[in-house]
Amino acid sequence: MPLSITRFTAPAVLATASLLLAACGDDAEGPESAEDDAPAVEETDDAEDAPDETEPEEETEDAEDEAEVDEAGDDGASADGEPDWANPVTTVGESIGTAELGDVTVEVFQVAVDQATRSSIWADPETDEPIVSEGDDVVVLNYVVTNHGEPVNLSYGLVEASLRYDSWPYMQQPSVADSSLMETHEVNTNAVNTDSLSQEVFELGTGEQYSFGEVVLHQPGEAYTVVARFTARDEDGERVGEELAGEFTGTME
Repeated sequence: MPLSITRFTAPAVLATASLLLAACGDDAEGPESAEDDAPAVEETDDAEDAPDETEPEEETEDAEDEAEVDEAGDDGASADGEPDWANPVTTVGESIGTAELGDVTVEVFQVAVDQATRSSIWADPETDEPIVSEGDDVVVLNYVVTNHGEPVNLSYGLVEASLRYDSWPYMQQPSVADSSLMETHEVNTNAVNTDSLSQEVFELGTGEQYSFGEVVLHQPGEAYTVVARFTARDEDGERVGEELAGEFTGTME
């Protein structure tokens, strides 16, 4: 059943489920190298002629610097790296499942149950009331997309993913573009950073990931399905191959 647009709500903001905004990886600190204490020089009458045994310390520091550079550059992108077009990845919340799309995975985290700070633009066609109204109980979700395979080009929609209740009667899912609430719970309202919004192709490298948030009506006890999908693109943004899709199911707590 299609929904009507409510006539008294604020203009729609950018929908976060299809844009994937990008998303923070965890920084790993390299191990600290222990530095041997320089041996003390015994004071003798020939001390002036003795070689300076503390000089190799400079070489040790240089070697440590080189080791840090080698470690950072080893194997290219790290397992939790971020593409330069993405906002910092956030991994808040409790994992509720993972959808697999070939080498790409979408892990979903339930962050919090809260009250909506705005109403949805979609209205119930029978009551003309918003399907999500300001003050309704909603659940904040966090989607983390990771590429475990070869680099892949994505379109502006990136990897589309969303949660839908199995019993929901309408075509439009019960979500609301509540950017204020997402910011409160530290999830990205958009996967793409503001400097990269004009791009048409977004490369997700090996081991790279991004994240974005979604706010949906909270219906505890209801069965749901999370569906994710994307089609790879070439450098010109044209479709390459078939669409990849994955899903998982669960029950809302």
